[in-house]
Amino acid sequence: MRINPNGHIPTIDDGGLVQHESLAINLYLAKRYGGRLGPANVAEDGQMGMWALWAATEVEPHSLQVQYHRVSYPPAEQDPKIAAAAVEALRKPFAVLDRKLAETGFLVGGRFTWLISMWQRSCAMRCRRRNCSRRRQRCAGGWRLATPGRRTDG
Repeated sequence: MRINPNGHIPTIDDGGLVQHESLAINLYLAKRYGGRLGPANVAEDGQMGMWALWAATEVEPHSLQVQYHRVSYPPAEQDPKIAAAAVEALRKPFAVLDRKLAETGFLVGGRFTWLISMWQRSCAMRCRRRNCSRRRQRCAGGWRLATPGRRTDG
């Protein structure tokens, strides 16, 4: 509460500039310290902002429902129908992501950036929760949506 009035994490204090909200922190850090991971110009900055907000609006709400109803909630509160509907809803944004990654393998600037790093971290977390091998999991381009009780490594 001393640093973040919401009482949440993450929060950073970078030389007196306090930031909370993970998306804002990632955007700030990419611009300030990112080097090749950050935007090279204003056009890339716009593209990175676009993809970050796209993930927050098109993917995250459905991903959270999958997480809640397959992992986070106690079993008695999990609703398989809600999880299944969320998985189905994710097919469209993941198809958009697959098409973009099929162009060059990258989202912005034809290179590895903090955006891909963000997606890979998210995939690795999903892999650990599902007890699958991250090396064998296809996380960027060729997304695999898990079904209950089925491993997705292969």
